Amino acid sequence: MCQHCNKSDKTVDHLATRCEKMLGHDYTRGHNEVVRCIHLLLLNRYKFKSSKRIRSFSIQEILDNEYAEIRVDTRIKTDVKIRNNRPDIFILDKKKNKITLLEI
Repeated sequence: MCQHCNKSDKTVDHLATRCEKMLGHDYTRGHNEVVRCIHLLLLNRYKFKSSKRIRSFSIQEILDNEYAEIRVDTRIKTDVKIRNNRPDIFILDKKKNKITLLEI
């Protein structure tokens, strides 16, 4: 029996994808780590000065240079009101004049 929710057998599948008590905390932590890793990769790709090591890296909400603007978990201004308009990562590639939205 799962010691966290007491509702199901304790299996890897249950703990990783179904346990209501575990999902909130562990899912959010895992999600945020993925966002952090991708953010660091993007900063290096777009020539921002940043840490090369993930352990010492912390996310900054908005960064801007001559190559790109990168935003993390920030609301995007739109002409029309949109309920869920905070993508995990927003990338404006200034050289390609292209916007990419990442939702993890």
